[in-house]
Amino acid sequence: MPRTEHLKITEKEGLKEVIRGQYQWHEIKHHKVESSRRNGFVTVRPRAHTMADIYKCLHQGTFGYWKHILSREFFRNHLANDYFNVHAASDAPVFESVTPDHSIVRVNLRPYKAVVNEYEKEAFFILEKVVLDSSLIEKGCKNEFFETLHIFKELNAAGELTIENRSYVLPEDDVGHFLRECYQFVTAHGVLPLLSHSDIYHRLNHPSYVIADLSVIENSPLAFFLQDTTW
Repeated sequence: MPRTEHLKITEKEGLKEVIRGQYQWHEIKHHKVESSRRNGFVTVRPRAHTMADIYKCLHQGTFGYWKHILSREFFRNHLANDYFNVHAASDAPVFESVTPDHSIVRVNLRPYKAVVNEYEKEAFFILEKVVLDSSLIEKGCKNEFFETLHIFKELNAAGELTIENRSYVLPEDDVGHFLRECYQFVTAHGVLPLLSHSDIYHRLNHPSYVIADLSVIENSPLAFFLQDTTW
């Protein structure tokens, strides 16, 4: 399980790796193969991602759940609602990295439940502890996060977020408008907004996951998942 430890999310290549990973998992499946342009290069607009979804991914890759869980009881109820209502399915990786060094990951509930199977209840409490322990680890800062947003803006405008013969580009006006609203919110409230996934992302990808630190997972009963994890 190699890690690209030399890359950071605040560097172009590191951020490019993270966003390309998101597009590989959650975007390209919503596009038809461009058979007539097989040997060419085409620019397409993401269908499942808006700036809110990019923002959420970069926020998670910067802060994880640090300062995100204010009440253990509320989190348990929220997790239980998601966990026991989602159907087990091997339709995604259990761990999905949101950092280039894989230090912060999404734990996808459907494939997680597919593996734990008859130990579902015990696995719930193990996962809850891993997430809560991860949320206590201080990480990230506001300046670093703004830096990632600027880097994404540059990569997006330059058409550098490519997979095979496609360059995935959000409209520059949408990106600029989103960032201006983000800065205005921070100026008015003194904190970064916490955003949900966009409606289109929910409709097309049906996200169901929690955020955890790999360092905590490695020292937990969930470490066995890492044996078969490929990033």
